Amino acid sequence: MIVKLDDMGYWLAEKRSALAQWLGKGLLAVAPRLMKVLSIVGTLAMFLVGGGIVVHGIAPLHHAIEHWSAGWVG
Repeated sequence: MIVKLDDMGYWLAEKRSALAQWLGKGLLAVAPRLMKVLSIVGTLAMFLVGGGIVVHGIAPLHHAIEHWSAGWVG
């Protein structure tokens, strides 16, 4: 659905209704920024998940991080 957002915006912008045109132009304006934000958030999420997998696979590192972060949780 997100990938087709610009197609939907273009489709709406071509309609006769002023409201549909306004919504379509708005979607066309927002789509690139939304895709940029999602790419940044997705990359960050992949690093966090990948880092978690690596840390859990190296026992000394896992225990060191557990010990270091124990004071944060009260």
